[in-house]
Amino acid sequence: MVSPLLAMALLFFQGTPDPEAPWDSSLKLSPDSFAILTPVGVPTRGWGSHPQVMGNGVGPTRGLSDEVGPPDDPGDPGALGLAVRSLVVPGWGQRSADRGHWWIFTGVEALALGGMIHQRREGARHRAAYRDLAWETARTPVWGGPRRDGPWSYYEQMGRWSASGRFDRQPDAESLHPETNEGTFNGMIWRLAQDLHLPTDAEEVDVGDPAYQQALAYYRGRAIPPELAWDWRGQEDSRSRFRNLIRVSDEAFRAGTTFVGVALVNRFISGAEVWIAAHPGPLSAIPITLESRFAPGPEVDEWQFRVRMRSRSPPSSRPRS
Repeated sequence: MVSPLLAMALLFFQGTPDPEAPWDSSLKLSPDSFAILTPVGVPTRGWGSHPQVMGNGVGPTRGLSDEVGPPDDPGDPGALGLAVRSLVVPGWGQRSADRGHWWIFTGVEALALGGMIHQRREGARHRAAYRDLAWETARTPVWGGPRRDGPWSYYEQMGRWSASGRFDRQPDAESLHPETNEGTFNGMIWRLAQDLHLPTDAEEVDVGDPAYQQALAYYRGRAIPPELAWDWRGQEDSRSRFRNLIRVSDEAFRAGTTFVGVALVNRFISGAEVWIAAHPGPLSAIPITLESRFAPGPEVDEWQFRVRMRSRSPPSSRPRS
């Protein structure tokens, strides 16, 4: 038997019956009162004829469905999460979304990283080769001290000029006497220093003149010192090989940088593609085509990568006959 207090509570919370609401004949209670009696999140099979989880008991439903849909998967990353995954590892977001072409982005990433590593190794190998050739052929005959490698610009000038020239024409003197042979690199630097700092109409300039000291400072900062001097004269074949090694090394390093750019573009496209696919609309209809071509060469391997985005034409607005 229902106690009088429980009966009064049921009548108080039941409110005005809704004539359109279904009636549960097994319990003789309206859906509102049934929601009060049912604990939150407890299925109602066996309690009555309601097969779903009922309301939360906050108040009368009044026309709202008491059915609660399936909860969202807490592991679902959503569109933004899928895009972030593909930005970190291309193809990860597509694989998480069960998109079958995820391997394309992962494969392009693997090719790009592999190509970058390969080209950088090739560049370093050819760089070591042209540095060794320069030391053994052009530098050792004019410098008997320990080896010291210069920056890339130093080797670039070595390929352009047959000889560096002397740094000091009179090394035993107290003052510096720059190279005057303008057919050498140091002679060209001293000519440039004079044009910049010395008057053109002066035949002789005093060594203590401030303008002359400025010209000497310019020369000291740009001329080749004795430990980096070179001389290719009489060894044109070695010089030609040296130039070729520099060119091949430079192209390999540039190709490695290109592969880095390909990897970044691939990550952006992978993230954008999975994000667009998660938002149905005009953007999701844009087809993306990836094209690649690998051509091994005798000196430098070439790999070309192309991305095409072709938007489909909108449907014709003309009425069909």
